[in-house]
Amino acid sequence: ITHMAFSRDGRYLAITHARTGGLNVIDVTQMREVAAEHYGNDSSGAAFAADGRLFTVADDGYLRVYDQALRPIKQIKTKSGNLPFSVAPDPSGKFVAVGFFDAKAVDVYRTSDLGLEFTADTSKLTGQGSLTIAQWSADGQKLLAAGTYRDHGYPIAIWEQGGHAPMREQVVGNNTIMSITPCGNGFALATADPQFSLLDAGGKPFLSKSSLAPDLRDMGSEFRISRDGGQVRFGLEAFGKRPMLFNVSRATLDTAGERPDLDAPRQSGIPVTDWNGTPAPKFAGKPFVLDQYETARSFAITPDQKQFLLGTAYWLRAYDAQGNPLWKQAIPSDAWSIRSEEHTSELQSHHDL
Repeated sequence: ITHMAFSRDGRYLAITHARTGGLNVIDVTQMREVAAEHYGNDSSGAAFAADGRLFTVADDGYLRVYDQALRPIKQIKTKSGNLPFSVAPDPSGKFVAVGFFDAKAVDVYRTSDLGLEFTADTSKLTGQGSLTIAQWSADGQKLLAAGTYRDHGYPIAIWEQGGHAPMREQVVGNNTIMSITPCGNGFALATADPQFSLLDAGGKPFLSKSSLAPDLRDMGSEFRISRDGGQVRFGLEAFGKRPMLFNVSRATLDTAGERPDLDAPRQSGIPVTDWNGTPAPKFAGKPFVLDQYETARSFAITPDQKQFLLGTAYWLRAYDAQGNPLWKQAIPSDAWSIRSEEHTSELQSHHDL
């Protein structure tokens, strides 16, 4: 599931999907499916207009609209990118904004015929990344966009006058902006840190709260396990900082010290490269076959060196020593670190919760 959106009256829940690629709509008053469509590509955006029409986007490049009875009316190819990511009808119901995974662009279409009304001016955006998320203010006078775009921080782009005024930027976070939602006269915003923020009417943060969960990214050799599998060392902060020691049998957590019986993941002896944070890890120079948007995060060789494991954003994958796939297991989030046990067939991994 990539996105969920309720209708304004709370009756319908629209759900879009990755991998299976499509749309399902549930009538929550009767708990039954009332509409479904298979797009054949990932879909990550859906939103209901105030009058009950439903708008979706998918990686096939189409913007779609459904009537109040959830019957498909029309679909059109988007103009400024091939991978539309988000969709947002304005409060008046006259326009719908689209953000893109592959472009620093925001298109605004007429809801009446899905004709292109205008493309917001993003010529001043000189940083890297894309504007995946598009949104309107509660009164429809401001058009906002953000996402993976960064330039000395992660800003939101803001256009007054319903998207026609010159763009201005407001830095609001230090990681990818995942969601923007109107909240009173301002906005609620979430980032991938994760962090939750409230913004005033001008887009300036006045309240922010970061997650208390451990940051398990990029631990590298700091992720260690005792040879009997009973002790796991990991960091509470990125790069293995603030190391802690978890006792598996006692379920206790203590400050970690240096111990000679704690082993790091084995990563030499099998020719796996480009596995740390890329969508194109390789075995002996040949890219692995991964899912679309799947990013490799971790790599470890089993003690007998007959197999190795590749942790990604979607899967825990196992291969033999020649690079042939053996199995894969879906995981709830990125597998930042993995290691197989010395004396058992079990596997230890750390991922975000």
